[in-house]
Amino acid sequence: MEGLTPQEIVKEASEYQSVLEVGCGKGHYIRQVRALERAGIDIFKPAIDIANESSGGIRFIVLDALKMVERFGPNSFECVIGLDIVEHFDMQNATQLIVQCEVVAAKCVMFFIPVGNHPQTEDDMGLGNDYYQTHRSTWYPEYMRSLGYEVWHYPDWHKNAPPEKEKGAMCCRKVTT
Repeated sequence: MEGLTPQEIVKEASEYQSVLEVGCGKGHYIRQVRALERAGIDIFKPAIDIANESSGGIRFIVLDALKMVERFGPNSFECVIGLDIVEHFDMQNATQLIVQCEVVAAKCVMFFIPVGNHPQTEDDMGLGNDYYQTHRSTWYPEYMRSLGYEVWHYPDWHKNAPPEKEKGAMCCRKVTT
């Protein structure tokens, strides 16, 4: 594979028997994953309610992502994915989130993260979820590499973003076994 993109994350996650999406919102990405067992967690109940309207066999659970080890236990899913989630936590909690994902994942963790300053204080899904949609941390490839992740950096990913936002994004993967 030449690079990892959000669609490649979905495709690669589909190679595992069980997949958990952290911060799944209404379930857009986890619905595309083809695994025997799929689950999505999100702290925002209205998004999970929408996801559950047509779950298609996916378990959607209202859960604080920082409590996923407590809920699921170590190695409970082969793969854990998080797309556009870590930036919604301050750095301390985001780092704790990453560790929790690594504990829950028996084989692989993959993230998609905006690179640099991407201010956001409003719910882009229109559900009135401004608090949880706020971006609280800024991310760069070097930090994820320091945590042992393979990183694909796409400097022009958000090329149509407003001038106050940096343009890049990155996909990160860590094999946990």
